[in-house]
Amino acid sequence: SQDGHLVDINPAARTMLQSDTEVNIGQSAQKMFPKWFIGFLDLQTTDSHRHEIELCDHRWVEVLVSPLDENRKNFEGRLILLRDITERKIIEQKLSYRAAFEQELMLLSAEFVRTSGSKTDIVFNLALERIGKFCQVDRSYIFAIDADGITMSNTHEWCAEGITAEIDNLQQI
Repeated sequence: SQDGHLVDINPAARTMLQSDTEVNIGQSAQKMFPKWFIGFLDLQTTDSHRHEIELCDHRWVEVLVSPLDENRKNFEGRLILLRDITERKIIEQKLSYRAAFEQELMLLSAEFVRTSGSKTDIVFNLALERIGKFCQVDRSYIFAIDADGITMSNTHEWCAEGITAEIDNLQQI
């Protein structure tokens, strides 16, 4: 309503808002809902707007706010629609990560193409570092199959700061 009191709410919206108090029609919205949500009630605009909010439990909510008025003259309140967009955001994040990883691989591939044989070890080490940092891991390795065809040995290793190298321990395994 115009004075910030709740007129209606459905159970799904109550769950999405993570309201820890029982929602009663007519109560002040400021007493019932999280602070991030109350900010939408204070917006003094006659335009509709859209927001995407990440909740503390890694869920995402799209908030659509539209003013309710009588022929754009008398403000009567707001219609606030909430939609759980968590699945869409997860897919977007995965696609973004994949695109960035593919870009990194293309850059590394181009580096290998431009590199002469004598500098291959330098590029291997650079590639391991870039891939390790990109993937946020402690270390990355390259192993080669030994001449006997039975064992393998660690030929190149990158370690994050503070991580002990294991290359000497990973020979003929």
